[in-house]
Amino acid sequence: MIILQTNKLGLEIAGETILRDVTFSVNHNDRIAVVGRNGAGKTTLLNLLLGPDVQKKRDLNIAYLNQNPIFDDDTNTVESEARSVFTELLAAKARLDRLAENLETPEAIESFAKLSDEFSARGGYEIDTRIKMILNGFQFPESSWGKAVGDLSGGEKTRLSFAKILLDSPELLILDEPTNHLDIDTLNWLERYLKNYDGAIIIVSHDRYFLDKVTTSTIEIANKTAVRYNGNYSKYLVLKAQKLTEEINAYKKQQKTISSYNDFIARNMVRASTTKRAQSRLKALNKIEVMDKPSTYEKSINFNFLISKPSGNEVLKVADLAVGHDGLKLNEHLDFDIYKGDSVALIGPNGIGKTTLIKTLLGQLPALAGTFKLGANLEVGYYDQEQSTLNMTKSVYDEISDAFPSLNETPIRNLLGGLLFSGDDIKKTISLLSGGEKARVALAKLALSHDNFLLLDEPTNHLDMESKSILENALIDFEGTTLFISHDRYFINRTATKVLELGVGGLKMYEGNYDFYIEEKAKEQDAAGESNAGPSEQAQDYKRSKEGARLARNLSRQIDDIELRMAELDELVSVKEAALYEVDPTDSYLLSQIQREIDEAREQSLTLGEKWEELSLELENLDV
Repeated sequence: MIILQTNKLGLEIAGETILRDVTFSVNHNDRIAVVGRNGAGKTTLLNLLLGPDVQKKRDLNIAYLNQNPIFDDDTNTVESEARSVFTELLAAKARLDRLAENLETPEAIESFAKLSDEFSARGGYEIDTRIKMILNGFQFPESSWGKAVGDLSGGEKTRLSFAKILLDSPELLILDEPTNHLDIDTLNWLERYLKNYDGAIIIVSHDRYFLDKVTTSTIEIANKTAVRYNGNYSKYLVLKAQKLTEEINAYKKQQKTISSYNDFIARNMVRASTTKRAQSRLKALNKIEVMDKPSTYEKSINFNFLISKPSGNEVLKVADLAVGHDGLKLNEHLDFDIYKGDSVALIGPNGIGKTTLIKTLLGQLPALAGTFKLGANLEVGYYDQEQSTLNMTKSVYDEISDAFPSLNETPIRNLLGGLLFSGDDIKKTISLLSGGEKARVALAKLALSHDNFLLLDEPTNHLDMESKSILENALIDFEGTTLFISHDRYFINRTATKVLELGVGGLKMYEGNYDFYIEEKAKEQDAAGESNAGPSEQAQDYKRSKEGARLARNLSRQIDDIELRMAELDELVSVKEAALYEVDPTDSYLLSQIQREIDEAREQSLTLGEKWEELSLELENLDV
């Protein structure tokens, strides 16, 4: 059942087109990802879906999680905010309690039974259970329920706002960057919850793992409009590449046809014996609707991390370290070593002390106990997720040039151009930049420092998928050593050579990427008897994803081979069709031979096309 529908939806501001001709529908239980570059219009689209220019099911209950939650009263507690979702049901419970005090007449008993049935049907008896489950899922243990909203951090407010939305159970969830401020455990819980959610979901997110787990359809915002693909983010990438290949092949084929027609017309229009045939080709040429050349190039960010000198082999030794701030000890008895060339992902729940550990290693906070030692020839670079290293009053250009006065204008402009700051963009004041733009300025400063040991605190925050990919490649190619905090599992999987898990009981180093970490955690749980029903869900997901990835690679190779052969057949048909025009019309034998070759090529292409559709559908239905 369709619950929401757009028809050529668009938006113009001051004569500038922001979005145009956006048309799609949302069915009950759809799981839709909205993707695109920063600034493409994803959040704009979400806001338009709430407005009057969209057809909606009568009385459609929509909840919108934006990136800046607002609460009416900062004195309310976490628990009272959660219970405020059930105001009507709690009022009904109060009426039930009053009726229960006086059940002496048949009328009173009947009223109580009727109200009790209605209360039960609306989930009234499950309120406490649901509140506990959702709040615990969002890392609000019962010990924190009495905390006032005004005392919560920005991340905690976002999580509480999200919890209230899920407690309300709307028919349509619209989520703008729902994974921000969530640690990996919370993300895993949220993925399981949303996969079983009874309603439709539209999500804007730059978390590839999350989108692959939750969504089944992808809308790409590009060139001010929207294109929908069936499948999660990974499948969308495959389908988008296939679509582009088809568009390029169709464009090339049409261009060859046009060239062939023009050539024939030029050579035969003035010859009396072939003038009519040339005129016929001219009419056919004029009827062709010429395709636009497919856009295969979009400017993307480009930078890398270089080192001015190599470090020693031992980069960092930590022994019995305790970290904290303002007299509060967050973690202790920390022991680990980092060596040259390591790329270590520091993971753990929010509030466990990850950023505090990084700041302690930088000397910004004192160690509460124990020791740590930095190795020889180290030059340490730091990326701060809060962008506190940036001067908000300076322009983009001045922020770079003041930090590196020995550089002249040309290399600064080249670097900023590679990070998509061009023209007057470099004159913008940093305080006016978006989160993604500020992140790119901070990355520019880090890239110019040429440090050999990078400490990165949530470096992918505010970056879109493509920018993350560029950062991933830069870190993979980096010849130095990296210690970074991230909740982005795809990013960790691509860039980490080790995973350092920080928990309540201390920390543990895993010698591998995120997939290896998950596999090892599953083995530990099974060995400890924590999973009586077989391997953990994460372990099963891991095994399914590895097998699915293998099958997907095999199918993709077959599809690529078919597309290549179909392109060769299309080329052959084009050549043979052009050859027909060169043959003497009276040579029926040669004409029939060429036509037979054309028919055979088309028949092969048709058979291959059917196989392509079969394999593409199989690939689309793979759970990878």
